Amino acid sequence: METINIALSIIISLSGIPLGFLLAKIAKEELKKGEQYFIWMQNIILILAVNLFFYTLDLKIASKILILILTSLLIIKTKPRAVIGYIIFAVLFYLDLKNIEITLALSSLMFLYGFPTASLIRLEGINALKIPIHHIKKEIKIIGHRGAPKYRSENTLSSFKKAIKLGADMIEVDARLTKDNKVIIMHDPTVDRTTDGKGYVGNMTLKKIKTLKTKNNENPPTLQETIDLLKNKKTGINVHIKEYKAADKVIDTIKKNNFQKRTIISSLARKTLARTKEREPKIRTALLISKPRIRYINIGKKLDCYALHPMYHTITKRMVVRAHNNGFKVNVWTIKNKLQAIKSKVYYKVDGLITDDPLLYSKK
Repeated sequence: METINIALSIIISLSGIPLGFLLAKIAKEELKKGEQYFIWMQNIILILAVNLFFYTLDLKIASKILILILTSLLIIKTKPRAVIGYIIFAVLFYLDLKNIEITLALSSLMFLYGFPTASLIRLEGINALKIPIHHIKKEIKIIGHRGAPKYRSENTLSSFKKAIKLGADMIEVDARLTKDNKVIIMHDPTVDRTTDGKGYVGNMTLKKIKTLKTKNNENPPTLQETIDLLKNKKTGINVHIKEYKAADKVIDTIKKNNFQKRTIISSLARKTLARTKEREPKIRTALLISKPRIRYINIGKKLDCYALHPMYHTITKRMVVRAHNNGFKVNVWTIKNKLQAIKSKVYYKVDGLITDDPLLYSKK
């Protein structure tokens, strides 16, 4: 009978693997690529294997408690999600239970606990679509990603004008240097994708780039032209500096136009943000985040950043809460659809949406 119970318990535990992947697929909006594997591996391997090993040892209760404390300290530091499992197993240690089937059954529950939660999050996101946008519009900033590229060619004056017309609070632009050290608005290192020309931005003079045309027959604008467009508007500007060598010229242009209070400079490069604060402390800075690492909180604090700008597929509720607790604003990029927009505000509670379409989150 005991053999049958053990076999059934093992089957129950192992059944969590396909069920876990199924639920992870349903909840993929919340569970990022790495997290899907992280959750099932930490529970099924870490909790099940380690605790089963302890149960095979005929240790006194004092030894078991000592092992529990030491392993819990390690788990808290490296795998915070596994703490709940260890708390439950602590009860088993204190009661000194030795039924292997109980251990296996509880291990399967530990493995499964993350996935129903993730599924509910997914459902919550779907239900969030029913929330009238005008109830929460004023609580969040809309940042037009390269203007409004859903309607006009990205990083062009007409794209910026469209974003302003659609109610964007800020526009996000990408800054690079030309061969003659002029700040041009261009995302890629080459002009190939967005214009009718070919070649590297850094190998062309401003005069040469100004002969190129975008899809809607415009010339790529300079940073100065972009600021001139915004001077009589309420819209701010988020300058994403794509290369460190452009930092000083960008800062000089912003200072010359007295645009510090209406500007955020963002970058993936720490030295660019450090240089900005060194040259002009009044300009707000934002650290761009492309990977889900909590250590960016400490990096942002060290760089005296105003905000963190995480990629949508990297954010978690824990990250946003920690960022807010440390005084950061959180503006997420790039929002592609209405579900992402509503979920970012209602569930993650971010401060701003960097989006190709300002209308995804607008009363208009």
